[in-house]
Amino acid sequence: MENHPGCVPGDFAAPRPRAGRPALSESRREAVRLEIALATVRLFQDKGIQATSAGEVAHSLGISTRTLWRYFPTKETFVRPLLTHSFDRLLAHLRNWPADRPLAEAVVAIGASAGSDLRHVRTVVRMTRTEPALRSVWLGVADGFSRALADVVARRDGVAADSLVAGVRASALGGAMVAAVEHWAWEEASAEGVTLAQVIREAVELAGAGLYENPR
Repeated sequence: MENHPGCVPGDFAAPRPRAGRPALSESRREAVRLEIALATVRLFQDKGIQATSAGEVAHSLGISTRTLWRYFPTKETFVRPLLTHSFDRLLAHLRNWPADRPLAEAVVAIGASAGSDLRHVRTVVRMTRTEPALRSVWLGVADGFSRALADVVARRDGVAADSLVAGVRASALGGAMVAAVEHWAWEEASAEGVTLAQVIREAVELAGAGLYENPR
């Protein structure tokens, strides 16, 4: 795992602007992070994770390695914005979902509308099966999604975000979503026309069936 010696893994604070230069807007910083993530995925896919250096990622974007390390603590975390971007879109969709309709419907709906937007996410998730450091990044993002989802559930149900109700419902729905994405990315069947929307729908139905009911 390639690390920058001056960074602490897990620290995703925005880089500090250099003296004499105007600070980038938050939207521009997010755009830069996403550009780095997409370039990294392409190189990981073409060369493999171990064979890809931070210098090659920086060169492909026309930036310095120093600039790259100002945004990320490790090479594997370069792809994190791609994963968080997808989950952030889902959370925004869930927050705006009508209160009289189940959240599970929203998850299925966004899966159906994702289209090709998730092809790079699929590539990354496939790699997590054999790359422990990359899997750690993926699981960290998934955990953050589950905690944010608990806030959405709490507001809709009028309960505390740290209540058992919010925690269990968010874990069930978030876990179904993560399991669906992994199944879609990992299974050979996904290459035979099975869509993410179909897998998400099945996962949500299985989660809704409960622990003690055989859904088959």
